[in-house]
Amino acid sequence: GHRSGIESPIGFWNILDGIDSTLGFRPQFPHSTIDQELRAHAAVAFARNQSCLVHMDGVDIFLEWIGPPQSLVIFGAGHDARPLVEMAHQLGWNITVADLRPAYARPERFPSAAVVQMSKDDPLRGIHIDGDTAVAMITHNFVLDVSVLPHVLAQKPVYLGLLGPRNRA
Repeated sequence: GHRSGIESPIGFWNILDGIDSTLGFRPQFPHSTIDQELRAHAAVAFARNQSCLVHMDGVDIFLEWIGPPQSLVIFGAGHDARPLVEMAHQLGWNITVADLRPAYARPERFPSAAVVQMSKDDPLRGIHIDGDTAVAMITHNFVLDVSVLPHVLAQKPVYLGLLGPRNRA
């Protein structure tokens, strides 16, 4: 309908990539500065990684932030990693499984994950961890956990889970 002289059709959508580019749209607000204002509000939503409701010129606009799929890195490719990989896969997450043991670090054991055979010299080689990555350490190898943990912590993952006895963790 019309509010304040601005056409506000039901089903309006605009896809922005966070770099001030429009990837898709239907329909724009003709002859209005609302697009510029909307982009400014969208930039805030991108920066905060959260959706918001914006009120502009008598029009309510919901800006939905949809982030990339969660990334999960699992250290340890034992039998207990398989259900964790399956659950993360069902959630649409990007999964990496890493293990030192060649018999365990095999793609056929984890078809829905990237599989990396770890190196003792460079334990994070081929593994991407950042501030949005969840990490689960389920190696059942205390010595390996102690050697890998400082490298993982330096990447500041959003979550770190460590399986093991309380007196060792």
